[in-house]
Amino acid sequence: MNRPFFYIILFFLLLLAKTTGFAQLNLVPNGSFEEYDTCPTSYTTPGDPQIQRCKHWYAPTEGTSDYFRTCALLTSNVSIPYNWGGFQYPFDGNAYVGILAYYIDFFNPNNYSEYIQTKLNECLIQNQEYYVEFYVCRGGRQGIAIDRIGALFTSYPISRPDAKMMIASPQVENPRHHIIKDTINWTKISGTFIAEGGECYITIGNFYSHEATDTIMYHSDWPDDYSSYFIDGVTLKLVDSWINYPNVFTPNNDGFNDLFLLESKSIDSFEGKIFNRWGTKIFEWHDITQGWDGKFNGSICAEGVYYILINAKGAEGKVYNVKGSIQLLR
Repeated sequence: MNRPFFYIILFFLLLLAKTTGFAQLNLVPNGSFEEYDTCPTSYTTPGDPQIQRCKHWYAPTEGTSDYFRTCALLTSNVSIPYNWGGFQYPFDGNAYVGILAYYIDFFNPNNYSEYIQTKLNECLIQNQEYYVEFYVCRGGRQGIAIDRIGALFTSYPISRPDAKMMIASPQVENPRHHIIKDTINWTKISGTFIAEGGECYITIGNFYSHEATDTIMYHSDWPDDYSSYFIDGVTLKLVDSWINYPNVFTPNNDGFNDLFLLESKSIDSFEGKIFNRWGTKIFEWHDITQGWDGKFNGSICAEGVYYILINAKGAEGKVYNVKGSIQLLR
């Protein structure tokens, strides 16, 4: 194939498709935090909930969850990419939010934690399966990394009159003992669950006590040690048949995320191909449960962006033509 022509095809394919094969609309309003009333001018303080400048979202406790946008001034401490939490570009668009998910005050221990919450576009249907995903990145200026961040769905808006932790069992959460350390790349948290019916609200944060949360201490800011996380790309969709895959994988033999694996449901036929930036096909598979180990003809592939093309058929004859890109990191 002519190389320039191949690049043109890939460019338009990437414009036409993201990394999922879901058919339904996102049930989370403003899931990428792009819609806003006014640009944030500061981090949230008691009495000044800047998070509410982001449409549909708010803090359900007295915790000071923050809203970050590219329009904010650098001196505001909530600009992008530089802000009080660290340095980070959005996963998607021009904004994200941030929470303190774990906090230690040695002089006044109170299990402080922050959350974000919104009302769903539709309440969930009993016994139906739903898929949820969102992306987090640890703020590099804070000294603690944790494992337990999740999404809780409730029929009513849960809240507290203070800023203490809300102990609950989220339907979808980051795997236990897999501490979210990355301060550069966005980490996807995703999963499916069966609705009890009538869940109308989503709340995101850490719903476990300090004793039930795994941590790594990188540096101490004594007497206040804490862990902040940015959040972006919140999605909730009804499951019928679907294909989904991560945007990053790390084949470095550490036992975690070493294979590029698809997530799927009710797929009857499947064909997948992966190309490098020169248009060379480096992997092809027909069993959706198989994974790519980041090699080509037995040789280790270089770090970089690779392109994926998928043709599949799912429930009720639904056809999926998924095109996108993945990033290989070691």
